[in-house]
Amino acid sequence: MNQKLIFWIPAILRMIFILLGAAIISWLFGPLYGLAAALVTMIALLAVQLSYLNKLGEWLDNPHSSRLPDGWGAWTGIFSQLYRLRRDDERNQAELTEWLARFRQAMRLLPDGVAIMDDVLFLEWCNPAAEQHLGLTLEKDKGMRVTNLIRHPAFIDYIILGRYEQPLTLSLRGRKLICQIIPFENRRQILVTHDVTENQRIEEMRRDFIANASHELRTPLTVIVGFLEIASSEMDLDAETRQAHLKLMTEQGRRMQRLIEDMLTLSRLESLDYPLRPERVDIHALMEEVGDEARALSSGKHQVTWSVDGPDVTGSAEELRSAFG
Repeated sequence: MNQKLIFWIPAILRMIFILLGAAIISWLFGPLYGLAAALVTMIALLAVQLSYLNKLGEWLDNPHSSRLPDGWGAWTGIFSQLYRLRRDDERNQAELTEWLARFRQAMRLLPDGVAIMDDVLFLEWCNPAAEQHLGLTLEKDKGMRVTNLIRHPAFIDYIILGRYEQPLTLSLRGRKLICQIIPFENRRQILVTHDVTENQRIEEMRRDFIANASHELRTPLTVIVGFLEIASSEMDLDAETRQAHLKLMTEQGRRMQRLIEDMLTLSRLESLDYPLRPERVDIHALMEEVGDEARALSSGKHQVTWSVDGPDVTGSAEELRSAFG
């Protein structure tokens, strides 16, 4: 049924009953009594309406579905509608609170720093990674401008220029950070930080290793090339000298081979596609094999000893052999 009819039909019927009652009283006792009865009834109805208005006002001050008052007449439909709206609102609010809690929990577990700011860079929220990267404390720094908290000149210039489409590389608190501000919504911005300190350290180690390996390769190559030049220019070398040269070239060649194998091992370990295949390794038996190989290579000129005191390990037998050998 139409909501207007639901409201007006009872109201009209009540007015008809009031007028009819007043007419009967006027016919029985006189018009003055009829008018007085109608006036008293209207005042009583007005008091009821004012009472419900007061209850509605009190409920609006602290709206909760369990505290909604009962109604009479047209107020029954009004309070029922308010109850449904408030119940739906409470359900939506509970779902929103749950999703917000999940979002913040997920942000707390991220290895990257996330700081949420308003349009003028006042801090609203940040995760523990951002606190660690930027030296922030959410409880103390919330509501403060980020540029007052991070006073690095490069970061200030990044804010002033406003070229947020490009990330900023920043050295801060002994860390190498990649920072970027991402605008979202109309009045919010996100500052994302990514710690690349470990990646940079590994890259520097790799460069140093390659530089050292290149330097180490130069010596055996020089020795081998020098002996080859001597052998080609002096064809009448005695057998003892030639044998000594060949021995030195063999040693330098093996040295080059070990360096190249180390470089290949490093390349494999750096490759994401390299399968490590961890397995249980009998470290005692592995050291026995490495020791036997070392004795064979030394031709009895060196004494090879080793000692292992511990359980088996889990890892790649091939890479462990390369490390020990």
